[in-house]
Amino acid sequence: MTRPNAAIGRPGTALAPDGDEPRRLVERAALEAYRRGDLTAAQLDAIWQQVPAGIDARENAVRSARQLYESASAEAARARQQAYVAGVAAEVLAEEKRAAADRLTAARQSAGAGLPSLFAP
Repeated sequence: MTRPNAAIGRPGTALAPDGDEPRRLVERAALEAYRRGDLTAAQLDAIWQQVPAGIDARENAVRSARQLYESASAEAARARQQAYVAGVAAEVLAEEKRAAADRLTAARQSAGAGLPSLFAP
């Protein structure tokens, strides 16, 4: 059984190569007839089967879109990993800064207490 919306995603004018105007006109007319209710989904599918170049173009477009998606997804994963590493590095640097500040304070206190005792009578 054919779903009523199965043929809606078939190739349209955006996927048709240049110089293929007659096929595009047939596709457009068939789709408009389907939308008006003049064709059933089965009849529209039968028309699409007569234009295999459009199906190849759609498959190529889907394949290309999938590759772009997978590439973008991988890039987003790399960006998340880099952001995580940068965040951990920032935490480590902040902790090192706090430790250095504590050592400086302790050194100042030690030096401040030690100098007067050197000059005491």
